[in-house]
Amino acid sequence: MDRKFRKLDLQSTSFDSAYSSSHSATSLSSFDTDDKTSVSSYSELKSELTCIPETEDDDCLDFSVSKDSSHLLSHQNDEGDSLLHLAIIRESLQIAEDYIHGVRAMDSMYLLNLQNNFFQTPLHLAVITKQLQIVEILLKCNVAVDIPDYYGNTALHIACREGNIDIAQIMFQYASNHLMLDLRNYDGLTCLHIAALQKHYRMIELLLSKGANINVQDGKSGRTVLHYAAEHGNATLVNLLFNYSQLDINATTYSGMSALYLAEGRNHIEIKQMLQLNGAAITDYSSDESEEETSIADDFCINGQPI
Repeated sequence: MDRKFRKLDLQSTSFDSAYSSSHSATSLSSFDTDDKTSVSSYSELKSELTCIPETEDDDCLDFSVSKDSSHLLSHQNDEGDSLLHLAIIRESLQIAEDYIHGVRAMDSMYLLNLQNNFFQTPLHLAVITKQLQIVEILLKCNVAVDIPDYYGNTALHIACREGNIDIAQIMFQYASNHLMLDLRNYDGLTCLHIAALQKHYRMIELLLSKGANINVQDGKSGRTVLHYAAEHGNATLVNLLFNYSQLDINATTYSGMSALYLAEGRNHIEIKQMLQLNGAAITDYSSDESEEETSIADDFCINGQPI
């Protein structure tokens, strides 16, 4: 049954500061340590792109395609990057478009889903480098949106991690919502979990508007986003979630712990009181369950990095 929740009285909060071009020191940047490694250094890339023209007036790529298009389009370097991967890293829109044109001409669209050694497709890299135009071009070509990278992240996982609303909206425009929203990465996190942990509130609202399950459990501990909010003392997120009548305020983790119990255990009194005011049930737990859950509580990570 749908219900209305009473909300915490908070000062006005700007919802997605991470969505600006400059991220805060505590938020993940577009190229985190792992992403920098996976796309290689720019000095190494230059040697791989000797045939790519510096200006769009040159016809180097067209000439190469006409000479030996099959080899050029399917070739991958030692890092597994195709010419399209490298063009995206170099942010060369013209080369990327020429590559895609060549793939279409050869009826070899599968090449648009090639993965490098870090299992990144061109779509992953376009999202990481925030190239909205290339993202849209790839999606119009019906590239796969459910391919996981080395960490199990799809392109939408990455967009949610970065709080990139524009890219997420484009992805929802061209791809199946259900397919993208239900997938978990290798840390057991859906896109909604990642957005919540990164405090990207506008992204959370977008995901929920597209059909994300507000009560979805992560794959490791069974936490929902309400558990995250209660455990980390995130009153802004609690208030946001109270806007949705589908919220299960008494949802429990795999070991049977509710958001109320976690808020109490972390001494977040205000959140505890608000949960109780909205009908959260008080449940007794054994000490063994409590100790097990506490050990999990300090083990959140994204891409293998603690949060």
